[in-house]
Amino acid sequence: MSVIKTILASFIGNPRFGKSYVVNLNYAHEELQGLIERVTIEQELMNVAKELDR
Repeated sequence: MSVIKTILASFIGNPRFGKSYVVNLNYAHEELQGLIERVTIEQELMNVAKELDR
């Protein structure tokens, strides 16, 4: 029960809860996460290529 109260309080205490722009924030966050994953993978591939050149 205390976990449920904590979760509920975190929603109610969030100043963005119920705001119209939250959907856009969530979409932007998902897009950013995807971009971060892509850049990370590309960076790892470049590191592997550099190691193969040695």
